Amino acid sequence: MLNIMRYLSALLLVSIAIHGDSLKTDNQASNHNDTKSDIWITIFIHGTLGLRYTLGPYTALRLMLDNIRDTEYENMVELLRQNPIFYKNQAMQNLGLHRVRKSDRELGAWLFSHAYDAMQQQFNPRNTVYYTFGWSGLLSEHERRKAGYALYRQLKNVYTHWSNAGYTPHISILGYSHGGTVAEYVAPYQAQDANPSFETIDELILFGTPVQKTTDCYATWPIYKHVYNMYSRGDFFQKLDMFSTGQFLSGRRFQDSCRCDIPKNLYQISLGITMPPYENGAYELYRKGKHRKNFDPGHIEMYFLGWPHESWLYRKNFPLAPLPAAVLAPAIIAQK
Repeated sequence: MLNIMRYLSALLLVSIAIHGDSLKTDNQASNHNDTKSDIWITIFIHGTLGLRYTLGPYTALRLMLDNIRDTEYENMVELLRQNPIFYKNQAMQNLGLHRVRKSDRELGAWLFSHAYDAMQQQFNPRNTVYYTFGWSGLLSEHERRKAGYALYRQLKNVYTHWSNAGYTPHISILGYSHGGTVAEYVAPYQAQDANPSFETIDELILFGTPVQKTTDCYATWPIYKHVYNMYSRGDFFQKLDMFSTGQFLSGRRFQDSCRCDIPKNLYQISLGITMPPYENGAYELYRKGKHRKNFDPGHIEMYFLGWPHESWLYRKNFPLAPLPAAVLAPAIIAQK
């Protein structure tokens, strides 16, 4: 596994260096081997922000009541949402649905999208435009529902825009952490719409998304042609949301229940990276067991860029550094 991951990471970085201007801007899309009229709208959605700065008994109580209005936590997250550093270390831009533009090369969204596109065109070439969807980032079911509604309404407009431009749009959404929960809320809002612009979402890709009873069945709805739930056993934060859900801990995997059954188009993929010992100038690839080190991606390593001093939760010796595991999604899906 390590050799494969290192190969993909090296291939990705070389591809970025060679094709530095391949990610198109404005109303242009990157032209590849896809049908000329087809276009893929790929959207990245960030997760929850800032809880560790203000978490205490009072904040925990307000979170469980889903009433965080005018709290220190809400004010802190609003300030963090305006902090430029959060726009540099992950695929995140302003509130709402925004194109990723080449003119914003200093933003993490551009580098993340560029790396993702290099991997996409290597393993499954297609004509793609990239967007980010920004939401409040508050740990609140109400806020996620509200964000899901905003995402659906704005996605309708984007879909119509590309349809009117003569394209046949396809939609791919990658949601990180509770950004994936926001994406799951698209299903009920689309079902309630008497005049939807689109009938299906081709891909719903979840990275480290907490699996909760309030939303897990939405991922099984027919609006999603393919669902990929990617998780890591090294991601402990994924299970820790005991505040904004009716259950004690969140899950990593979807399960059959009396409420819904897991369909065949929902793939659950455990991400694992192990590193063999390094001796005499080379990796001992055939040494197993206790000699191998576990580098399964942590929660931050799933989506954040590992710039120095950006986050102490991104390990300096993480095999994919400075890339997040999420940019490998196209390669993983191609091998499903």
